[in-house]
Amino acid sequence: MPVSKEVRLVYLVVSIAALSLALLAYERIVQPIYGAGATGHWLTNVLYGVTTIIFFGPAPSPATTHFALGVLLCAAPLSAYWIAVLTARYGDPVWGPAVTHALVIAPIYYLGSVLHMMAYISSFSPSAPSPFGTSFAPLHPAPAYPINILSSVQSTTGLIVVGEIHAPANNQLALPIEAVRFLRASHSLLGGVWIDDKVHTLDDSPAYTDGNGTPLGDSIYAAFVLQEAVRLNAAVDAKNALVIGLGTGISATAFARHGLATTVLEVDAAVYTAARTYFGLPDPGPGRVFLEDAGPWVAQRANDTHNEVDGREGEKFDVVVHDCFSGGGVPAHVFTTAFWGDLKRIMNPAGVVAVNFAGEPTSKAARAILLTLTTVFGECRAFHDSLEALTEQQLSEDFINMVYFCTPAPTLSFRAAAPSDFLNSYMRQAVLTTLARREVPLALLIGNATEAVGWEAEWVLTEANNQLGAWQKPEALKHWKLMRTVLPDVFWETY
Repeated sequence: MPVSKEVRLVYLVVSIAALSLALLAYERIVQPIYGAGATGHWLTNVLYGVTTIIFFGPAPSPATTHFALGVLLCAAPLSAYWIAVLTARYGDPVWGPAVTHALVIAPIYYLGSVLHMMAYISSFSPSAPSPFGTSFAPLHPAPAYPINILSSVQSTTGLIVVGEIHAPANNQLALPIEAVRFLRASHSLLGGVWIDDKVHTLDDSPAYTDGNGTPLGDSIYAAFVLQEAVRLNAAVDAKNALVIGLGTGISATAFARHGLATTVLEVDAAVYTAARTYFGLPDPGPGRVFLEDAGPWVAQRANDTHNEVDGREGEKFDVVVHDCFSGGGVPAHVFTTAFWGDLKRIMNPAGVVAVNFAGEPTSKAARAILLTLTTVFGECRAFHDSLEALTEQQLSEDFINMVYFCTPAPTLSFRAAAPSDFLNSYMRQAVLTTLARREVPLALLIGNATEAVGWEAEWVLTEANNQLGAWQKPEALKHWKLMRTVLPDVFWETY
């Protein structure tokens, strides 16, 4: 007995929805291993290719298609995870995801699309079972490494994971890094601190602790401590701070410990919760936490600050930290002249903003960000976070963490760091007392970019002309490869 057109259309809608859910689940399994950039690099092309093959490839019978698709969907959570794990160990962020897509999602997409075609051109047996069901990502086997996952939450910016790597119980297992608590968003390491026997303080003073009383050591990244140099602005005795992009909250926590009224602006609520729970971020207080996109917030605050109706001016910030780097890229809309102009309006006229950048210092993205900052603020200086001196070749070719410091004031100078600035931290002492040797000449970073007539049209980022996203795509793949050399494979495979 033929199936009615209405039934076929209902089947079509349900099958498309199920296939979409399967694709979403697949991406959520693969992205923590490859990151959003590498995962999406070939995914669309693979799906387009499968769509083309449908018209020329074999069309199995409905019964065979249902059975094969059911088997693939049941196996997909494990097959997606382990194929991604194995291909990622070859260290190629381009072909690794492509192979994973071809082996896992392509067959599912092919068979699912074949069923869509059948829904239009033929009738199904009334006894034919539904090919789709709900599948859940399974609990993966615990690794042999001493890794503990404290929290794993799917959130707005990806899978937010808090974990710890402890020293092995025996000396037979060599680890490139141990005794660290970390925070990651998918395949991007947002930061971390030393724990266990790697917690050391100046003069053996009591260590800073998280909300559960666990002692926490220094940041594993010097860049977050370098951002704190914004407090050393010689022109202002800072009383308040704005932190855009929280991460583990290293700089925000330091500002709070120094007595600054600190406002936190973070797009992902799970990141804020992780910083408060596992990294010791103090409660900023009422009206000091905003879990939303920085672009609209800064624009609205700029309008509120300059309220011409009642003549009242809102709070202006002495220091600002802008750290929106994640996964080898940045949200382009918070790097435009409009955004920086709004931010300048809510800053103290002699205040300073510290802007984090990770990548090649002379890349197009880096130059565009720096030239946009100098266009809006006028006075900027740049510093790297490396514990060793860097050559000009390294500054031109290596993937480096840098911080740009900019001010609306005519000049920008830093006072000498004092012991009270260190908060009993060896890392702060090492970084804040060596600013002079960390400075990078702006001429080296800018190169000949400003020599051509009309250079602003190419390099200054505006809402109408912003290529930052496109320029950052190659950087995202380099960042993925770098992260694979920084931490062992099992670290990324455990979430």
